[in-house]
Amino acid sequence: MTRPDHKHDPALKSLRRHLSRRPDLLFAIAKRHSTNPLLHPPPAPLDPSKSLPATSPSVRITIPQGSPTYDALGITLKTKQREVQVDIPLRQTAKTPKEVRQSVEKMGEDALGYYGIPENPQVTSYTTPLHSYILPLIPILLNIFLFYAPSSNHYANIGRSLVHQYIGPNAIRYGILFFGSFHFIIEPLLLFRGVWRYRVPLVPSLLYLSTVVIIGFGGIDALRRAVIQERIRLLRSASPIDAKDRPLPTSTHAHVEENEFTLHNIHLIIEPLLILLKLIKHRVPLSTSLFYMMTVVAIGYGGIQAFDRAVYEERVRLLRAVPKKDQ
Repeated sequence: MTRPDHKHDPALKSLRRHLSRRPDLLFAIAKRHSTNPLLHPPPAPLDPSKSLPATSPSVRITIPQGSPTYDALGITLKTKQREVQVDIPLRQTAKTPKEVRQSVEKMGEDALGYYGIPENPQVTSYTTPLHSYILPLIPILLNIFLFYAPSSNHYANIGRSLVHQYIGPNAIRYGILFFGSFHFIIEPLLLFRGVWRYRVPLVPSLLYLSTVVIIGFGGIDALRRAVIQERIRLLRSASPIDAKDRPLPTSTHAHVEENEFTLHNIHLIIEPLLILLKLIKHRVPLSTSLFYMMTVVAIGYGGIQAFDRAVYEERVRLLRAVPKKDQ
């Protein structure tokens, strides 16, 4: 299926990592283009008095080393008893890794539509975050300790002196501003968009929100993985549907969603980062900085303009206070 050089192609390795985070896409492609019985278990009998067939084994979908190539996608199906690899030819031979990615994603979108899997399925459960997202909590807690610990605390004073010496005198204060802005404003807003889109009930929504406030992006990633798990759950019992009943392919709305995603990133990520750099440069107090950050998140670039206007007015005030020199 694969030539040895595909295993070491950096672009294809990056694509392999991307596809490994989309098991729903791989599952849809494998089910659509393979007749393997692991993906097409026999239906349960209509008469409940009859003995049920053997339970469909839990199938783990992975992508092997060296896949995809420029003309095929290899997918590995694993159960506790066996491991099967299926090779699915691409619709047309690609010449670049970008074309491979486009071809695989198009096959995945078509396969999801073929089985009637909605693009935005309802998520009704809470998925715990990956352990790797808990690691950033360590510097956050350390930063909070150094900021709020009393001046009589010996260990806090040692930490503050090290931070002042090697990072900067305002690093602790602006670290609080940075983490607070993302954990309490920006990332919860990003989460609310997903909670609304996937119609998450109240209790799981509160759990996701609590996770975002505590560890940050790990809560958003947990919701993303919950969506993928829900698509896989729907795929396990899905059968082909009539063409007229199939949802529109993702590509139909691609340009709309791309524009929406770009505006969303500008409003909730790029502009807050721009104002944060300005706040640090002009040594704005913490409480005032939070007000400017909330203004940017609420109205966008108008918050940055308000800050620039405040800087201008402060310069004018200082100039007026400067005594005139004798001519």
